[in-house]
Amino acid sequence: MMCRFAPDTKYSDIIHDPLFKSWEFMLDFQRSDFLQSIEEMSLLEMEQQMGWNAEVMAEGASYLYEACMGGSIFHPIWEDHAPGTGKEMTGLAAFALKQPSRFVLICPGGGYSAVCCLLEGYSLAKKLNEMGYAAFVLSYRVEEKGQQPHPQEDVAQAILYILQNKDLFNIAADDYAVIGFSAGAHAAGCYGTNELGYAHYGLPKPAMIVLGYPVITMTEYTHLSSRENLFGLSNANDPELIDQYSIEKHVTPAYPPTFLWQCEGDPMVPFQNSVLMRDALESAGVPYVYEVYPYCEHGLPNEATQHERDWVNRAVDFWKQQIEQDNAN
Repeated sequence: MMCRFAPDTKYSDIIHDPLFKSWEFMLDFQRSDFLQSIEEMSLLEMEQQMGWNAEVMAEGASYLYEACMGGSIFHPIWEDHAPGTGKEMTGLAAFALKQPSRFVLICPGGGYSAVCCLLEGYSLAKKLNEMGYAAFVLSYRVEEKGQQPHPQEDVAQAILYILQNKDLFNIAADDYAVIGFSAGAHAAGCYGTNELGYAHYGLPKPAMIVLGYPVITMTEYTHLSSRENLFGLSNANDPELIDQYSIEKHVTPAYPPTFLWQCEGDPMVPFQNSVLMRDALESAGVPYVYEVYPYCEHGLPNEATQHERDWVNRAVDFWKQQIEQDNAN
């Protein structure tokens, strides 16, 4: 793979690259208030100040650049996505393969105020492509405070768009997976529920959902800014919304098999979130894998072991097991 970008590359050189014109919002942090303060930083400086992994961002940006060299891989998911519709910053980066393949939808996090595709999307798409899976990175709506249920609608619309364009993307089967991180894991986790997910939208059930360091609950253990951004400040303590969007309260036996992981000392999203989800999956009899890593980190730290970094391999193995079991039944 060509290494277009490196850890010492300025962030502005990435987001303003002509190859990404009109899709800059899919290069991370473009919607954040602090964009100007980080725009002239290198990726390494961003790592030093914010903790975001510079090598992961450089690898992901380079992979995105290489894919776009063959023509734009960006796709709107809504027909009415013009400025003013509220949907102008939604879209997919599609990493399809030449051979027919199953697909994964990736929902990056960002506290429901940004969608961190560069940090939690493109490097993972590269890994999944290397494993033989098509990968799609989703930018969902986060611009307005109180945007629910827009992020949940965008996840469903992204799946619908991919399935409607199977031939274009060379998709071979419907037993797909959805992966989400942090607030993106909340959006992905909602997709597994009857009320806000695949069943509500009349879509096929995913064969697996992966929830990495997830926001699960909207109760006292929530990530407060995610709740405030999703509900709006005036509705942040609305008991009906809290119940509706607390995923652990809506896990039934029909919930998709789930691979779940979090660091036990997560300083941003309370560890109780993954515990609540594990307990809900267990009570409902849903197949799951739950992994806990011994770090005080939101995500994985640079010193994580290779085994811990290989969680995606174990998640894919779990996915394969679920497909085999479904085919045997």
